[in-house]
Amino acid sequence: LVEQGSDIAEYYPAEFKLDSNFKSTPWEAVAMIPFIDFERLRSAVEATGAFSKLTEVEKLRNRRYGAQYLYCYDEHLDKDSRNTTTTTTPNNGKKGRGGSSSTSSPSSVAEEATVRA
Repeated sequence: LVEQGSDIAEYYPAEFKLDSNFKSTPWEAVAMIPFIDFERLRSAVEATGAFSKLTEVEKLRNRRYGAQYLYCYDEHLDKDSRNTTTTTTPNNGKKGRGGSSSTSSPSSVAEEATVRA
């Protein structure tokens, strides 16, 4: 796959730049290598017959288990004030020392996230 003349050799350069982005050690840097075209990579690997050489244990390890979920933030749930209570400590309405105001929501994180399967 990385030999000269391979369809995907360009994805595995022998030399590449590192973007340190204010990092102090080389292993924290980002390797500046080309983005990989998945279909091109897959067809090159399939052409080698590597998938057929996997053991049963390796095939099981690569299998996806159970349902997959994508959790997304929904800003409208944050703005919903039905489950929000405001509490104020005694300070006779004055700002500053001795009093504070806080907002808490009894709803759980699970209720605030939307699930898309």
